[in-house]
Amino acid sequence: MQRYENYKPVDDQWLGEIPARWNVAFLSALFDEHKEKNVGMKCTNLLSLSYGRVKKKDINTTSGLLPASFETYNIIGAGDIVLRLTDLQNDQRSLRTGLCKQSGIITSAYVTLRKRNDDINSDYYHYFLHSFDTHKCFYGMGEGVRQNLSYEGISKLTLLVPPTEEQEQIVKYLDWKTSQINELIAANKRQIDLLVEYMNAAFARARSKAKKFVKLKNLVRLEQDYISPEPDEYYQKAGMYNRGRGIFTREAVKGRDLGDSKFQKVLSDHVMISGQFAWEDATYVTTKEDEVAIASHRYYLLKVMSAELRPEYIWAYFMSDEGFMQLNICSHGSAGRNRPLNINELLNSVEIPMPDSEDDLRSVVDVARLVMAFRTVDKQKTALWDEYKTVLISDVVTGKLDVRNIEVPSYDFVSESDNNKEENENEEVDE
Repeated sequence: MQRYENYKPVDDQWLGEIPARWNVAFLSALFDEHKEKNVGMKCTNLLSLSYGRVKKKDINTTSGLLPASFETYNIIGAGDIVLRLTDLQNDQRSLRTGLCKQSGIITSAYVTLRKRNDDINSDYYHYFLHSFDTHKCFYGMGEGVRQNLSYEGISKLTLLVPPTEEQEQIVKYLDWKTSQINELIAANKRQIDLLVEYMNAAFARARSKAKKFVKLKNLVRLEQDYISPEPDEYYQKAGMYNRGRGIFTREAVKGRDLGDSKFQKVLSDHVMISGQFAWEDATYVTTKEDEVAIASHRYYLLKVMSAELRPEYIWAYFMSDEGFMQLNICSHGSAGRNRPLNINELLNSVEIPMPDSEDDLRSVVDVARLVMAFRTVDKQKTALWDEYKTVLISDVVTGKLDVRNIEVPSYDFVSESDNNKEENENEEVDE
């Protein structure tokens, strides 16, 4: 891949220089803010912006924050660009841009951009604004305590204006390359899904041979090693993904900013369960690497006390249909996603099938460890692929790389929502 022949400077720090043949324009010259209230419930196709994608959502859902009426929502259409420009002060992790590909309604708290004429390529400008977002350029632009932005606040953003045919080629090229990356990520996740199936089969075989069932309270000990955070020390809070997909740590914050929760050390070789989302199978086995983190009192750490078991075996039980059912039975509540786990009920009611032999135990533990190892590798690979994708999009939409003469072959497009199904269906489970 090569650069353009000639460049010219642009008075915008994140751009630096652009191809000499390209022009620039204010955002307001290309896009209007689109506002159309859903008066009379003309539209019922509910959309949401999540993980940088505008997605369909069930309008009859009872979970999450719901409006008094969907008539206040904004009617949008294919080709509109949606920007979530709220709470810039506190949330600097989220992806804040999305391209709408269907008619629907979305919260009017978001800014919706509609192109001013048909010659403007919304796909190109979505890639451009996505790159602007990944460069963290929105942050610091907002107003108020929580740093919100309006259309007026972004109307003077500098947008690049490549020739129309180049915009089309850039979109074709980036769609192709991101599809390739998405397929690589998807292949890795399919491999992990197969390993999880293998683990479930190994546990089912061990259970079928079990001659003894022991209450969980007699096999594990609940450990909660609480700390007193120092105001000026930095701490990393731990959270969990659902469906047994692991533990994550947030960016370090000072003790004074941790909030009102009680916090405990995360100890390795424990079965960790989310007290809020156990019913979504937010369970995992902690490792040495997790000990850098702390967890709120809403997480439970179970230390295996029986010499006949390993924590991976207990985790495999919770990943089985039976264990998942027990987590749901012991999680009570009906207010949307608010179904806290009764840990004492779980400890006192659940009976674990004991492996009949060391070989049965080992067959489950080995494959559980393999699943965990592959998840670690997948996380590392996905981070690298995502980083490559981010850099590639940035370099192409800003003209650092010239893709005019690259031939895009025929291919089956793989969207990010297809390959990242795990992440898309899961809000990061936190305290």
